[in-house]
Amino acid sequence: MPLHGLMKTTSRSESVNSFFNKYSNSGNLLIYFMMNYDTAIGKQRNAQQKLEHDTKNAKHEMTLPSGLLEHAVAVYTKKNFYEVELKLPEKEVKCSCNHFIRTGILCRHIFVVLKNNHIEEIPEQYILRRWRRDAIPSHLLAMKHVAMEIEDDTFKLLTEAYNNIEYCLDHFKRSKEKLLEFVEKTCTLKQAAMEFGSSNQTSSDNDEEEIIRMLGIRSIPDEINIHPPASIRTKGSGTKKRMVSAIEKAVAAAKKKKPECAQVAINMLTIIGGLAK
Repeated sequence: MPLHGLMKTTSRSESVNSFFNKYSNSGNLLIYFMMNYDTAIGKQRNAQQKLEHDTKNAKHEMTLPSGLLEHAVAVYTKKNFYEVELKLPEKEVKCSCNHFIRTGILCRHIFVVLKNNHIEEIPEQYILRRWRRDAIPSHLLAMKHVAMEIEDDTFKLLTEAYNNIEYCLDHFKRSKEKLLEFVEKTCTLKQAAMEFGSSNQTSSDNDEEEIIRMLGIRSIPDEINIHPPASIRTKGSGTKKRMVSAIEKAVAAAKKKKPECAQVAINMLTIIGGLAK
């Protein structure tokens, strides 16, 4: 059966290995492997027959008359259908596909059921904060624009300004005319800000003093004692020697010349062994 649209080659082999590992292991003899293989195949065939029985005897109740749904019931298996449970007073909904449990977003099956029951808003308990537009508070968004300590009143004004800009962009993005008008007004404000900055520029506001102020240091010392680290070899293993295993060490030790007394003892044992045979 063509399964190229459902799984990849590696996925298919991994799933098969996982299935047969439940009935066999690498230490089994060949005869045990064949017996366990027959047991696993029998398990698969029994599961297939059970699914065939459940599909043929499944009954689907149509809440709304639809010839398309009736045809889908006639041609598709039971696994292609999901059960959605809805409690209207509490607006509690649950689907057998468990998409909300996995991702935190309601599935399309639940949206269809909510639409058929004339529910215009998503129940609040199913709107997780991590998916909302206001997941990050506005004052935290404003903090990314602050590079130094400022007074509280100035910070409040900055936060309000950022909120106003985001509000305008969110409402004007659907209208090209309104968005163009907003851009023209902001360009005028930008030009005024550039003129204000050039007129208030002083000789002390140079790059060096700006860096000192942002880093929080009082002055740069005349002599700097911090130097770049010495260059090291980063490619390869670092040395041409490799680690020697315990087995290699034992073999190397056995090849070394043994003491004369030990060699004599080995020869005697060899002779005795030969006589015993």
